[in-house]
Amino acid sequence: MSGHTEEHNAGVNKVLSGETTEYIVTHPGRSQYSREGGVDEIHKIPIFRKCLKIVTSDYGQAGLQYFEKLIGRIAGYTKSYSASSCVIITRPPEIVACFCLADAPGELFVIFDSHPRPGKHPNGAAFIFKNSARSTAEYLTDLLRYDERLLSDSTIQWQAQLLAHCSGDIFIARRHGFTSSQWAELALDASLELLRLQSHVRSLENDNENLSSDKQRLRVEVEDLEDQLLELDDEFEQLKARYEQLSKSYQHNTSSPSSSTARRLVPRSPLGTPSATIGTSARNTPSSRHPAAQDKQKHQSDLGTESTAALAIEMQLAFDEENRRLERERKHLKDIQPEFFDCNICFERHQDDFLARVVPCGHSYCRPCLRAYAVSKIMDHRFPIICPSCVADRDRPEHGELDDFAIQQLGLDEKQYQIFNEMQMDRFSTIIHCRKYVPPS
Repeated sequence: MSGHTEEHNAGVNKVLSGETTEYIVTHPGRSQYSREGGVDEIHKIPIFRKCLKIVTSDYGQAGLQYFEKLIGRIAGYTKSYSASSCVIITRPPEIVACFCLADAPGELFVIFDSHPRPGKHPNGAAFIFKNSARSTAEYLTDLLRYDERLLSDSTIQWQAQLLAHCSGDIFIARRHGFTSSQWAELALDASLELLRLQSHVRSLENDNENLSSDKQRLRVEVEDLEDQLLELDDEFEQLKARYEQLSKSYQHNTSSPSSSTARRLVPRSPLGTPSATIGTSARNTPSSRHPAAQDKQKHQSDLGTESTAALAIEMQLAFDEENRRLERERKHLKDIQPEFFDCNICFERHQDDFLARVVPCGHSYCRPCLRAYAVSKIMDHRFPIICPSCVADRDRPEHGELDDFAIQQLGLDEKQYQIFNEMQMDRFSTIIHCRKYVPPS
């Protein structure tokens, strides 16, 4: 027993050493792992997959009762399997690890917090040791405290309500150490995984270069179309001014002397009738003496009127055609402009190409976020998969659900999709008991 105690004390002292904390915080791959995404993605790394076994995941409202349940679980697993266990508590952007160490004289819990905390450990990351599940849960409750008024305020957005919830992923360490062959197999797996990732990175870089060139080409096309639109606007204004000028000229040329003016040229008697001298005066007018000249002048006036009217009609048709062309250009420019949406999980702005919408609630997410959410629910065998926004909005009468069509659009692998199909079939399955079956005594 003393040998186990000395070995345990040596392990605790090693954890307490500054070299261990410095190695964890300053490890070159730490920033890369933090960008990978969820805990399940980090667990896929070969060394973690070989050394740790994931047991279960839980999700609930951050509080003393929830943390007591998590701490009680890892303590039970450590006692049952005689192996150290750990729960990774995630509440974005917070990630805290809590360990239950095996081979200890009593219960020993270690909390690793990588963030500096004023009043607790303001200088950086820290290991916090607790000797009971109750004190560990109380420390986590104080660490991840939230304003309870957020849940009672009906006007607050559901994003703020998510701060009151967190998830816990429980792992168990494998008891037996690795042999040389197992280390070689692990190195081979890591090398193959590295080659696969390098190939994937090269493919993404090529896609990025192609997209960048396409983006540059489209930007040049948009600039050219904008220049053409400005030129068309100028041409439209010129045609409009010319049309107005021709319209005024047409109205001026088609106006003829009024009948009242013609009547004023004819002398009238006091009784209002033309005088008897009208025949004499008419015979003395130049038009009466030259009827051919009068007809020629009238013919030229009619030709000028017809020419002006034809030109006005032609300009009107040209104006209408130009107006239709400008409308088509504006519609084309509007159609090629990309539309954006805000993801309700990562709260970032994305183009519609990454849109994944849940029916019938209509909440919008980017595909990577919704895929990670769906995978976590599928691996936990939770069905149906409710929309994450609807989960937070408890008062919503109708909740959205990820159906088979939505799951197919997210690009799950074959194993995950098979689990989803099995969960769908469970809804329609019926247990049939054989009447002739006799259980063994």
